[in-house]
Amino acid sequence: MNAQVTLPNRTAAAPTLPLQLPPPPERPPALAGRLDFNPLSPFVAIMPLTVVSASSLNLRIPAVIAALAALAALAVQPKRAAVIVPIVAAACAVLTLGLAVAVDPTAGKTTPVDLGFLHLTEGQLHTGAQLGLRLAAVIYLVITTGLLAAPSQIVIASVSHLRVPLRIAGAALAALSFVKVLRSQHRAIRQAHLLRGSKLDVPVLGPLARWFGSAPALVAAAVRHAERVSMSMDARSFGAHPRRTEFYTPVWRIRDTLLVVLLWAAGAVAIRLAWNHGFTLFPELSR
Repeated sequence: MNAQVTLPNRTAAAPTLPLQLPPPPERPPALAGRLDFNPLSPFVAIMPLTVVSASSLNLRIPAVIAALAALAALAVQPKRAAVIVPIVAAACAVLTLGLAVAVDPTAGKTTPVDLGFLHLTEGQLHTGAQLGLRLAAVIYLVITTGLLAAPSQIVIASVSHLRVPLRIAGAALAALSFVKVLRSQHRAIRQAHLLRGSKLDVPVLGPLARWFGSAPALVAAAVRHAERVSMSMDARSFGAHPRRTEFYTPVWRIRDTLLVVLLWAAGAVAIRLAWNHGFTLFPELSR
């Protein structure tokens, strides 16, 4: 009996896997994503403005820089800046008044200034404003540059441009991922408490009690996530090579150079305007 052997059809096309493109880089919302600057170019661009804001004795310079930086932050990411800008302004105002009260009222200019709830002298207010306006200007500049790029992009750019060791960058990326994971875990735990009921349901302090009552479960979730991250890093031989490939490689473009040139020119103008008043790192009494 003749056996028939069926040979495989070699002409049939082999099944092809669909091409999978890498995920797009994480972009911040609003105007920050449209500008698409290199993550490090804003930090390089604000250096002269930061120096003159932190050391100028002319209070108009840090006041103008703080106002412009706050407006820039509101334009870059309105939702986040609308929360951050008032908080920074309130904190700097408290520091200003606190330092002004601590200064000897007989030193410097003794012209009285009535603020309603406080009675200060012009010298006290000037000394306090030196600290408050400087801090506000520097903080608003840093916040604006931070809102122009996602935190993970800043870490990757520091590895590409500044040659930051991969272990440090990996630790930073792991910390950023921890924040996202723990935020979602905390939300799930609080939702579970609301759905299942809890002994912490008191009339007024219920949300606050549930917030702190979820701490044990949140710690357990953090430990589990840390174990998963550790195992995945070991499985991928993290640290075996000095560098690794990334889906997103930051590029320095013409727009970044223009931003640096523009803000450095603004910093040079600010230094020239504040030159006659002098510079110092510590608040001084006005004479």
